[in-house]
Amino acid sequence: MENNNLHDLYDEIKRIQSERKPNTNVYKYSDKLTRKAKKALDYIERNNNNSWALFMFERNVNSMDKTAIKYRGNKISYEEMYSKVFEYCKSLKALGVKKGDQVPVCISNIPEYIYLLLACSFIGATIHLVGSWFDKNNLKNILNNTNSKIMFISEDYYEKIMDVVEESDIQTPILISLEDSLMKNREGKPFNPYQDIDGENHVFTSRFNEFKGKSIKNVINQKEFIERGAEYKGNVLESTTLDDVATITYTSGTTEKGCPKGVKHSNRVYITSSRFKLADVSGMPEMKDLTALYEIPVYSHTNVSNVADTLCCNCTYASEPFKETNFFLKSLLINKPHYCQSTIGRWLFLGKELSKEANKKIKFPYLIMCDVAGEGCSIGEEKFLNRMAKEHKFGTKKLPFPLSPVTFSMGGGTCEAGGVFTTLFHEFQQGVLSALYARKYSLGIIPFNMIEYEILNHDGDYCALNEPGLLVVNSPTSFSGYTDEQIDPSAYVFDKYGKKWINMGTLAYKSDERAQSIKMKGREKDFVILKDGTFFPIFKIEESISKDTKNIMSCTVIKTDDNVYVCHIEKQPNSSKRIEDVLSSCALRLEKEIPEEIFNKIYFRVRSYEEGFPISKSGKRDFNSLRSEKDYENMIYVEDAITKSNNQKNNMVLRLTK
Repeated sequence: MENNNLHDLYDEIKRIQSERKPNTNVYKYSDKLTRKAKKALDYIERNNNNSWALFMFERNVNSMDKTAIKYRGNKISYEEMYSKVFEYCKSLKALGVKKGDQVPVCISNIPEYIYLLLACSFIGATIHLVGSWFDKNNLKNILNNTNSKIMFISEDYYEKIMDVVEESDIQTPILISLEDSLMKNREGKPFNPYQDIDGENHVFTSRFNEFKGKSIKNVINQKEFIERGAEYKGNVLESTTLDDVATITYTSGTTEKGCPKGVKHSNRVYITSSRFKLADVSGMPEMKDLTALYEIPVYSHTNVSNVADTLCCNCTYASEPFKETNFFLKSLLINKPHYCQSTIGRWLFLGKELSKEANKKIKFPYLIMCDVAGEGCSIGEEKFLNRMAKEHKFGTKKLPFPLSPVTFSMGGGTCEAGGVFTTLFHEFQQGVLSALYARKYSLGIIPFNMIEYEILNHDGDYCALNEPGLLVVNSPTSFSGYTDEQIDPSAYVFDKYGKKWINMGTLAYKSDERAQSIKMKGREKDFVILKDGTFFPIFKIEESISKDTKNIMSCTVIKTDDNVYVCHIEKQPNSSKRIEDVLSSCALRLEKEIPEEIFNKIYFRVRSYEEGFPISKSGKRDFNSLRSEKDYENMIYVEDAITKSNNQKNNMVLRLTK
């Protein structure tokens, strides 16, 4: 049967391609880039001055029969996906959405999320992604400032924000049910073959009629939305440029609870980011016929980039609507991904779940790449994760020894600059380099070859090897600005020589000039000026404590409002050493390596294996929660850790000599 939607989409794309012209506002890259990187960037400016959706279509045009999206057993081909996207385009146009308009969306990670991303891009609209947990007043202001009369909301989020939507200027909420893209049984009803794993808390059944009855708005469902565009006449797709704003996403909101910063991103960001993931430019292994799962919030720039990267490689995107940390294991079992990206907090939680007796026999032979993103990963945490990967045979079906069981990969970036650093199979590569150079090699994360970066000291000059400072970058994947333009200047810094850079907001140092690798170490403001005027980064405390990877898995240092340094420490689960002795060793190292004026203000807060670290709604470690802990009486003062351990040893000696 002929697919009329796809036929019409082809015609529209041919029209847009005929109108396309080389970009005149060319990105000015650094002369330091490789010839290969410069060639790829020049090609984008000349030949891809269009929407990122058009770029993806041109990449997918010969893969229409491949699976684009997996959703609870339903395999949606690229042809089916683009057919649905074109329906969305027509309906958006029929509802009055024009080029440059904002379309607010609060949605779970379901296939309709991808349809909306591509459809808004095709028609030149800006998709404005928000989280259901945003502060209510903040969310209401965001919705009203979009000047949009429509909003897309998945039903599982609608109940959480319904009161905000009712008070806002939104006139037509369009509700998407989690059952809309499920497979159909013989009776034509939605069917979830994984309902037993999902459990009773994950309900896919539509509640549209219930919600519609409670609302004073013109609430419609997806079926009604599609019908609005069925008879639309006229041009559907719009010509756009590399510099047109494609998305508005949000930061993790760790600075001000419920009020994350809105960040604008252009078409260039997603086209360039995806292009530089391809093997011919990046030098990384080719992603071929892989299924990718991302445990990252859909309102984040990282996840939109993940969608683009997956489609660009003609791979399969696993739509997973449920992001609870305690559902991560089940998500892996349902989706069976070859590649998975998540935060360190969720990966550590997975490791603890797999260590339970009931889960010890679970294997993941298909999981060939595990990526830690969004926040740092300590050496002890990496050790724990790689041990988990070995015990549960990660990647053994797909990759040969010694590549499998796989070791974890590390990524780094920001909403403002994009994901601009990565190191695949970090521990494996570090071992190879150590053997090559006949010494212990400390590998950091490596920049993608389209960026320029530096590390600046307090004078704005460039730091030497291993000298900590502020990490700054310039990249074609950098953002277009904040939604609050007044704070735009805060995203930039100038070096001593007057050059403008994107401020990554993190301290770092160059760990090796050969590999151009860096180590990201804490936030920009996490430093102290000592009495003698010298600069002391707080991450030095974490580094000192974390040297004992045999006994310490995690360490996060929080400077409280009382100018106290609380070291939150979690032991390695297989450590047989008493915690008193572990802390004593830490304290003795700190006494040697940390200035006395800092050392005298250090406390240890031991976190049990069961307790772990709190995780925020964005999936990252919850620093606000850690900062609120100030019960020093139930913590261990650093000098007491030394005294207590020595007293216990002396008592033991006395008992043995009696």
